[in-house]
Amino acid sequence: MVSLSSFFKPFTKRARIVKENVVFMIDLGSSSAKWATVELRGSQDYKAIDLRTIPWTQPLYHKKTLMKKPIQEVLFRALREIETRFRLLADDRRALVSLPMAVYQTNKISVSSRIEAGHVRQEHKIELINRARESCKDMVVLHAIPTRYYVNKRATKDPIGMEATDFAMDVMLIGCEEGLYEDFRHIFKELNIHVVKYVAPSLAFVNYFLSRMNVRMMNPLIFDLGGEVAYLYNIRDGLLGHSLSVPYGSELISRDIAAVLRTDKLTSKRLKEDYVDPDRERGGTDHFTQLNGIKVDLDTLNDVVFSRYAELLKVIEKIPHFDQMRDVSSHVILLGQGHPQGAAKWIQRSWHIQVLEGDDDTLANRPYISAIALVDYCINNDIILPNLSHRRKTLKHRLFQVVEDLF
Repeated sequence: MVSLSSFFKPFTKRARIVKENVVFMIDLGSSSAKWATVELRGSQDYKAIDLRTIPWTQPLYHKKTLMKKPIQEVLFRALREIETRFRLLADDRRALVSLPMAVYQTNKISVSSRIEAGHVRQEHKIELINRARESCKDMVVLHAIPTRYYVNKRATKDPIGMEATDFAMDVMLIGCEEGLYEDFRHIFKELNIHVVKYVAPSLAFVNYFLSRMNVRMMNPLIFDLGGEVAYLYNIRDGLLGHSLSVPYGSELISRDIAAVLRTDKLTSKRLKEDYVDPDRERGGTDHFTQLNGIKVDLDTLNDVVFSRYAELLKVIEKIPHFDQMRDVSSHVILLGQGHPQGAAKWIQRSWHIQVLEGDDDTLANRPYISAIALVDYCINNDIILPNLSHRRKTLKHRLFQVVEDLF
């Protein structure tokens, strides 16, 4: 797997781009889309052509209705600019897409069958996975992930080839509401973009994390704070554990700052990200600052931000499975630009768990982390194979396949 340093090399020396190998990785957030345009170069190799953040011109939803036309127009302008700049005009536009995190649903079910032939085969796994998918009628299933296997009612990690009369598995189903799924399908169809796979952000990050894993970062709890949604999930022994989301994002904190301190939106975000400090001593000599011509009381800023942030953490703590997620995790990893300055210290005090600092190489260039994770997901699951006819075929052996959700 290539390193992040090579992924983000300046794009000064532009070699000829093989259009057939260009894939768009699009992470649709609640306030913007992160778009990575990459050229696949082998079974474990790729190069970033373009990385960009595309802000929405208006909220994604109005009265619970997806604003399809504005979303489509914004994405079309980005697509036209990318293809014109890099001379990528083509009919075969392929993409992996992660939908806004608020739309995902998760369900865990158990399925079982009798084994007539005496040994568990791959076909038995596929049969149970399909049965699990078919049993879920209230959502479009995007991922069906076996999390635990049972042979003759005894748990096992790898059941293939084992002698058995009874075979069962626990399956995690991740999907979304059918109406929203069809709305996004329509948007990309109108853009003439073939979405090869819709990928839940948590699944993409599992691939991303494990491809760069080191021992001290095993079993993390991921806390991704977007503009309108907070999303948590944990990785346990190389698999996705529980995942949960709450409709409570960083924009609420920014709106509080703007209302109390009478600032504009951009100034409130700057204050939240750069000027708050949970260790600030109240009433100090330096508790005022000037920003964009506005005199800001930093004590008041601290009160506004951390009272709302503490409220968010308490909402999360009341969600089922949160305590289990925290107890099995060794670290918290903060994602998203919505966390205020000093959030790591605040969480360590509140949840009594170490927070991994953001300067770790694994978390470099956070704004594009979800789009980058989609590249790893594509590669590690052989979703799109590059056309290597233009170069010598020296394919590297795949070291692992993280998630069995391609059935």
